[in-house]
Amino acid sequence: MSHEQQQSTQSIADYLAQLLKDRKQLAAFPNVFNHVERLLDEEIAKVRASLFQINGVRKEPLELPEPDGQAITLNEKVYVPTKEHPDVSLILLLLFYYANL
Repeated sequence: MSHEQQQSTQSIADYLAQLLKDRKQLAAFPNVFNHVERLLDEEIAKVRASLFQINGVRKEPLELPEPDGQAITLNEKVYVPTKEHPDVSLILLLLFYYANL
């Protein structure tokens, strides 16, 4: 990979990191900036897609076989010591909420 391509890839990765940081900050205001959230998610998807291009050739997604059998849901409890990590309980509640949407 040439030096110019490395710089381009690095700048795209930096831009993606900033977009993800912006989305994290925007998450503090759920359902307030709906259009901004949508536009930000679309831009993140475009930037991620551009990172998967190698030497100008688009890498196609894998062709996977159709699943067989029933879909199953797995649950696992994770115990977190709240005395040592009091801020984790709120984060876990948020993760649980968004995982069940």
